[in-house]
Amino acid sequence: MISHLEVMNEAEALLKAAGLVVEQELFSTLKGGAVARGIYHIKGGDDDLQMMFAWVNSYDKSKRFSCASGSVIKDSGYWISGDMSSWRRKHTGDAKKEAMETMSDQINNAGKYY
Repeated sequence: MISHLEVMNEAEALLKAAGLVVEQELFSTLKGGAVARGIYHIKGGDDDLQMMFAWVNSYDKSKRFSCASGSVIKDSGYWISGDMSSWRRKHTGDAKKEAMETMSDQINNAGKYY
């Protein structure tokens, strides 16, 4: 199992290591905390577009762990680029290790997806 706290801590450490400054963090939970979501708005960008990193995790296996780097279209909602910047994994085997490696890849290549 991948804990929500582990995902949060790893995401924050990876963003900092990549030199990305988090301007805003948004977290939410469903099902009494069994499902969690984190969205990080990255400082910078222009008047209309801002870089972001997001993840979803669940304890009850109702959602696969997923994460992506992409962009926020300010004042109109979210847009995350296509399949090249998203990843999902069932909670089996080395899911935790693979999830953390994929978060690292997403964050380190965020400039490509943004």
